[in-house]
Amino acid sequence: IAILEERERIGMDLHDGIIQSLYSIGLSLDYIKAITEEDNGDKDETLQRLAIATNGINATINDIRSYISDLRPRQMLENRSLAENISILLEEFETHSKISGEFEKSTSEFADLPYQKAITLFHICQEALSNTARHSNATRAKVKLWGENGRVYLEVIDNGKGFNIDATDTALGHGLSNMQRRTRKVGGEVRIDSQPLQGTSVLAWVPST
Repeated sequence: IAILEERERIGMDLHDGIIQSLYSIGLSLDYIKAITEEDNGDKDETLQRLAIATNGINATINDIRSYISDLRPRQMLENRSLAENISILLEEFETHSKISGEFEKSTSEFADLPYQKAITLFHICQEALSNTARHSNATRAKVKLWGENGRVYLEVIDNGKGFNIDATDTALGHGLSNMQRRTRKVGGEVRIDSQPLQGTSVLAWVPST
């Protein structure tokens, strides 16, 4: 069921995101062709439309790279700490999304954190960054990792457009449900805070033992 839900989410994202973007670019190029065929075509308008189309193509390429990155299996490197693995994940996120990333972590490496709990936080971070890349229109994302009161906390914050949690679409809703299931399986919890035009915060915690 989880695989089928994920395939449905990917299909919806591809249709609503990339295909619609390409369709819009195609319409722009058709318009450019029409005005350039006119004897008195406006050169400035043509150049402006071409610039918009080019930017749209570049943005769509970045979107496709993000989808390809998401479809590749992600596993934690066993010879690296949780913090090091998250740092690698954030570097890949910056490369594919062109969104600036920052990692704020405590001095602890959480070496005693059970593997299943560590990989849960790792996958929560991956899912949250993926949502930021695809849905937020953010320019900055920050990942925080720290321990407190017998728990290990992970928070992913972006400065994007935010959303109404009570009115999320099906695709995004699946991702949020996945986060809830992951954390609850290991005795933890996740909280998502977001409002339109005010960014999004994903805060997850797991017991440290």
